[in-house]
Amino acid sequence: MAAGEGGSTPEQQAMAIAEDVLERLPNKILTGPSHEGDIKPSDMTPMSIVVLQEAARYERLVSVVRTSSRAVIGAVQGVSVLTDVTEEVLTSMVRGRIPALWAGKSYPSLKPLAAYFDDLLERLAFLQHWHQFGPPVVFWLSGFYFPQAFLTAAQQSYARKYKIPIDQLAFHYEVQRTFHIEEPPSEGVYIRGLFMEGARWNMEDYYVDESHPKILYDEFPPVWLIPLKRDDIPTDVFYNCPLYKTGDRRGVLSTTGHSTNYVLFMRLPTSQPPDHWIMRGVALLTQLPF
Repeated sequence: MAAGEGGSTPEQQAMAIAEDVLERLPNKILTGPSHEGDIKPSDMTPMSIVVLQEAARYERLVSVVRTSSRAVIGAVQGVSVLTDVTEEVLTSMVRGRIPALWAGKSYPSLKPLAAYFDDLLERLAFLQHWHQFGPPVVFWLSGFYFPQAFLTAAQQSYARKYKIPIDQLAFHYEVQRTFHIEEPPSEGVYIRGLFMEGARWNMEDYYVDESHPKILYDEFPPVWLIPLKRDDIPTDVFYNCPLYKTGDRRGVLSTTGHSTNYVLFMRLPTSQPPDHWIMRGVALLTQLPF
């Protein structure tokens, strides 16, 4: 997504970006038959419901992106009125930032416009592949608009299978020793796409460790989320590492009392006292700011 030639006007640059957006956006969020075929709503699994809910959320965002991009093109060509809203989208495109109109329908993101749009397309491709070919072996947690719904569905699947009330369940977390996983777990889910800020994961000794010099973000290995009864969760010394959608530690409080940027606490082995990492603000992120 380039701003255009050096001699072009800001309006021409914005129109070029808007045209690129429209060319690369898929016509539909989910295309082709589902791997589950035509099933009754009452027979749908928690995971298949997550796909449809995610598609609806992304559809609202893509609709705004598509409509506003067309409005920018129309305004530059003089075939429609340049409103204040369209002008803000145009200006944001030229400056390489996410338009406020998009952000109002979007998942949290601190990325510049070009990286944000590439990320959006990757998320849509992830959802389409899941819809068409079935659940992946390792779920890309960063690709969810609302990851909490996916995590709840993982627990619901376990609760239904073993007829356990879901409020008695919690996740146990096992960081994997490889980035390449070819078979799904016997229970629970594998997730990927996380980054650790302020520390790193020691692949040799299997615990949270000090960062390497000049490395701010460490790519985190896949994690096995295992639903267990709360009484069965190990009580060893762990660092309750917060997982955020972005590196912005702020956000509107949701009904849970947590920031909308917050996802969960992940209990991780540590060689240091947990306070050591708390004081450093060590956290996991689902996406980087670039």
